[in-house]
Formats: sequence, C-alpha cells, structure tokens
Amino acid sequence: MSSKADKTPFNELVDDPAAPSPGEAAGGAVDDNKSEPELPDIQSSPGQSPTPSPISAPSRTSRRHSKSSRNGGGDDDSFSRREADEALRLAVAATRAADQALQRALLANRGNTKLHPIDAKLLNVPKETPSAAISRSSSVGDSLNKADEDEIVFTGRPFGGLVQDIKRRGAVYWSDWVDGILNPTKTLSATCLLYFACLAPAIAFGALLEKFTHGDMGAIECILSTFICGTINALFAGQPLLILGGTGPVAIFESIMYKVSQDMLGVPFLVARFWTGIWISAILAVCSIFDLCFLIKFITRFTDEIFAGLISSIFIYEALKGLMYPLGKSYDLASGKDTIKDAEHDSGTLLSVLLGLGTFLCLLLLRNFRKSKFLLPQIRTILADFSPIFAIGFMTTVDYLLGDIRTAKLRIPSTFVPSKDCRPWVVPIMAYGPEFQLAPSAAFPDLERQYLFNPLNCTWAHASSAQTWAPIADAPQTAVPQFLPFFTIAPALLASVLLFLDQNITARLMNKADNRLKKGPGYHLDLAVLSVVIFVSSMLGLPWMCAATVRSINHLFALADKQDVVNAEGHRSEQISKVTETRLTGLLIHCLIGASLFAVAALKFVPMAVLLGLFLTMGITSLTSIQLWERIQLLLMEPKLYPPTSYVRQVPMAKVHAFTIIQVICLVFLMVVKKSPFAMCFPLVIVMMVPIRSQLLPKIFTARELRYLDSEGKIEDDDHDEIVDL
Repeated sequence: MSSKADKTPFNELVDDPAAPSPGEAAGGAVDDNKSEPELPDIQSSPGQSPTPSPISAPSRTSRRHSKSSRNGGGDDDSFSRREADEALRLAVAATRAADQALQRALLANRGNTKLHPIDAKLLNVPKETPSAAISRSSSVGDSLNKADEDEIVFTGRPFGGLVQDIKRRGAVYWSDWVDGILNPTKTLSATCLLYFACLAPAIAFGALLEKFTHGDMGAIECILSTFICGTINALFAGQPLLILGGTGPVAIFESIMYKVSQDMLGVPFLVARFWTGIWISAILAVCSIFDLCFLIKFITRFTDEIFAGLISSIFIYEALKGLMYPLGKSYDLASGKDTIKDAEHDSGTLLSVLLGLGTFLCLLLLRNFRKSKFLLPQIRTILADFSPIFAIGFMTTVDYLLGDIRTAKLRIPSTFVPSKDCRPWVVPIMAYGPEFQLAPSAAFPDLERQYLFNPLNCTWAHASSAQTWAPIADAPQTAVPQFLPFFTIAPALLASVLLFLDQNITARLMNKADNRLKKGPGYHLDLAVLSVVIFVSSMLGLPWMCAATVRSINHLFALADKQDVVNAEGHRSEQISKVTETRLTGLLIHCLIGASLFAVAALKFVPMAVLLGLFLTMGITSLTSIQLWERIQLLLMEPKLYPPTSYVRQVPMAKVHAFTIIQVICLVFLMVVKKSPFAMCFPLVIVMMVPIRSQLLPKIFTARELRYLDSEGKIEDDDHDEIVDL
C-alpha cells in the first residue's frame, strides 16, 4: 500500500518546508513534543533573500540519532532516509536562494545599485567590493556591457565628435608622454618588439606592391610611408596605440587601380593615384567632420569574416602563383635540346620553390614554439614574437650559401631614391615628363612614344632625333587629361570605403572595454589624421597606410599588465589589468623604421621566394583563424566529433550549416567580382553585405541564433587561434 509520500510530487516536497519527509510519512517516529523547529533553517524577511541558518541538519541529526539509540537501535534505514531527505531540501533551498541573490546582483550591477549584504554573503563578495566587480558569465556580461563598450557617438552637428575627441585627448596629451617615460621597461620592450613586427610586413608588402605596380612602388616606398604615417599618427592621433601600416585590402585595391589607370585610362599610375588620393583625403575629412564613424556599428562578424576570407584567398593565390609560375617557362631549343640557360632556370626555380615552402614551414614552427616544452619560456616567447625576422634571415642565409644557383631577389634601389627610375619624390599633378610616359601595351598597341628615356643617366631625347640627349629636368611635359580629376572621384569613393572599414574596425577592437584603456577613444580624430597621411602619401607616391589590426593589438598587449582570472563558471583566462597608454613607443618604433632606410642595400639579398612564403603563411594562418573556416570544416566532419563551441551547443546544426553556406556564397560572389572587369567595385559588394545581414538573415534565423553565430563578443569555450595581420 502506497504511503502519502509516494503520491506526493517531489517538487511539492521541496517547495513546502513544512511537508513531512518521506521517512516520516513512511511511519518513522518523530517526537513532535520536542521544541525542535520543523525547518526554520531558511529564514527570510521582506526585501531579503532567504539564507541558511547556522542551526542546521547536523544538530538535528545528532539528536535523532541519540533518540534512536535510546530506543534500542530503531529502524536505521528510516533514519538514514530522513537525514538524506532533509539534506536534499536544505541543498535545494540554499541553491535557490543563491540563484535569486545572483539575479539581484546582476540587476544591481546593471542599475549601479548596492548589493544587499545577505546577497553578498551568499555570493562570498566582501563588503567593500563594488557590485560591478562580480564575475559574470560571458553571455550575460556581453549583453550587459554591449552599450558600455560602444563609445562611438553621433552628435548630429558638424565638428561635434571631432571637437569632443580633441578635448578628451588634449586633456591627457602631456600624460601620454610622461607615462612612457615613467615606465621605461615597458616602453623599451614594446619598442623592440614592434620595430621588427612592423619592419617585416613593410618589406613584404613592398615586394607585393612592386609586383602589382611593375616597379612604380616598392619596398623603399613602403618603408618610407610606414615611417612618415606612423610618426604623424603617434604625434596627433586620438588613439596613439594604433599602428599604421600596409594592409591586404589596400594592396589589392592598388593593383586594381594600376590596371585601370594603365590599361583603361592610358594615364601614368602615380599621376592618377595622386588625384585619387586627393579625393580620398577629402572624403575621409568629411566623414570625420560629420561624425560618420558611428556607421561602423552596422558592420558585424558576418561581413568581417567574408572580407577576411577574400583577402586570405588572394594572398594564398598570389603566393602560389609567384612560386609556381616559373615552372611553366622553358629555355630549350626548338628541337627540345637542353641549354645552359634552361638548366640554370630549372635549378633556380626548384630552389625558389624550396625557399618559399621552407619559409612557410619555418614560420609555422616558430609561431608554435611558444607552446613547446623546450628552452626557457622567455626564449620561446622571443622566437615566436620575432618569427618573421628569424625566418627571413635564415632562408636568406641558405640562399646566400648556395650562391651558384641564381634566384630572383627583392628589387630595391641601393640608395635612397624612388623605385621608379628618375622620378621626382613629389608626383606631378597637372603634367608629367618622359619618365612617366607609357609604353605600348595590349590595351594601347598603337601608342607611339614621343620621347626616348634612358633610366641609367636620367636623360631624354625626341623619338625623331635620338642623337641629342638632354637631362630629364629640361624635358617637355605632357598635360594630364581634363577628365582625370573628375573620373578619379569614383575609385576614391571605393577606396574610402576600404580605408574607413580598416581604420574603424581596428579602432573599435582597440577601444573595447576588455582592454582597460582609461584615456578614451578618438575615432573622429583618428580619421582626420588618416585623411592627412593619405594626402601626404599620394603626393609623394607612397603606399596608402591605415590601422593594421594585429600590429595594433600586439602594441597594446606589449604595453599591458595581465592577470589570471577565474569566472563564475570556473573558466580560467588571462585578462588585462592595466595598459601604459603612451605615444612614446609609437614615435620610437617609426623613427627606428625610418633609420632602416639607410641600410636598404642589405635588402637586395632577400629572395622574392622568401617573401612569397611569408605571404603564404599569412594567408593560410589568417584563413584558419576565422570562425567561418571552422564552420566550413563542420560541413565535412562527423557529428560526434564536433567541437564543444557555444554555437554548436546552442544552435541547431541545420541552421549553423545554412549560415555557413550563405557566407560561402557571398565570398564566392566577391571573388568573381574581383576577377571581373568590375573588380574596382568590390568595396561596394562588401557594403552590400550589411543589408543582407540586417534584413535577410533575421528572416531565416532567430535573434538568439544570430547572437551565437554573429556575435562580436568573446566566447570563452572557443579556442583563440593566432590571427595574422592582413
């Protein structure tokens, strides 16, 4: 026959403190005449959360045990069952009380109110600890702090945001220098680390631009531009921790601009680029004046990953193309007989491929050496941080020791002169001389040269009378076409989109609350400074620079103090506790890069294959570091082997795959546009991703699913791979 306890739901037993335990209902004798509270252990009062009382089950249990002993042993099983039931009720009630206290703590933290002492006791929070210091899970913390982290404000009036940035940063301008002087250890270590971290990409991007522009720009222009733009940014920027440098999107746009100017317009690349740079500078200045930096709020992870995937794919393709292209050449005779030149070509090609792949493997090994068990931690860190310099130096030494085999080297002048033969440092804007004239090409096969040009001694002569040569300074000038100043407005708008996105996305990552920066952001001031450096770079024929994401973040980390933190879920992570916010490191880094211009002759020994291996590494590691690549692998992975990431656990896999496929389709479309005659319009395609994300995806996915798939916040159970600068 079933007892009353057997028919009573478990929840009722837990919720009703006065309900008898199953053991009591089963017939266990309990002396009700004793002055023993039935369950006064959970005490509460209006406005307070229930809290366990010091009198508890142990005293009660001991009395019952003594009572059972007096009764000659009694039913031990019945007493044990009652003890277990009471312990369970106490545990459930205490857990419920703690949960209610945690909810009130989070609400107090959101409303900036004080935490009740009883709640603080339940959560083990000291009395002097502010409620804002309570550790929270990543999902709750991100949702509560989202508004606090986003400090891009639209004032609605001209110069409103710019004036606010100038006042905010002007008030701490002196301390920006003093803080660096008072922390010499941080300043010197960050300067040494970032000098090499910025010099290697400057050389690599210079080699890529030399290839894209057929020698109009090269490594010497890229190093000089890094020096000038970085120095101006360190002196006047709103966020001096930003590092300006060459980036993948801008390098790709430069290559498209070269093809348009040379093949479509028939105008020298540097002249057309000067006019484009003037318009870019004006557009960015307008964006800064009218607070348009707030538009970066609409760019989400969905668009960022597609953009990063495009640049990674282009880097991998261009690197492999440069390494494998010589394999298709042959210098054999028509009869098929080998020649000495062909044998030299074959051996040089094979060595170039080995140097490129060797650089790729060397970089991967050095980057992962940080996790190795060998050597001291300090040495492992140095090898990982300076891996580009070590890899380039090691493979260049290998090439030098095999001096009998000739490989293509980085083309750079032996002295401090422009890469393009005999051109002045200031690019002409209204007319240009014979040194800029175009040669006949597939686009203009009937182009006739009016002048002859000798790059060896910088002289010229009329094509009709080649006997008389004169210095290039006395050469006649060819007027710029009248349509050029107006035609370049279109490419300037597209380039402005790229620079705007690159600059502000990086600035937003730097200024988020997790980085503990105290002196405030300066988005509009940063964009105003960028417009100035774009104009200077265009006038001098130097590559356009903007905020480089990974170099900037590494600069911040080098100046940061960190500590290990354990959150409420027991997850241990390393967080920034303080950052030395100074302009001194940025100035020193770029002054050292400027001094490197006097040693450019040493760069002539660097093989092009080594730099192509560096770009191959950047492309592959950056592609594998984005969540899109991880989700692409899930399409082919066995379900039981899925990683335990938040979106895998919280979103149906059909929706995860659908989100991935939509991103892949957008990426393929972007690559098709990049290869089409409308390649210059690919920034507009990137902008089209914003309405796709904001209008189309909410009709396919719920808000909760998009929060996990397209969240900008940190997900603690995800693996954080190293991102390589693009």
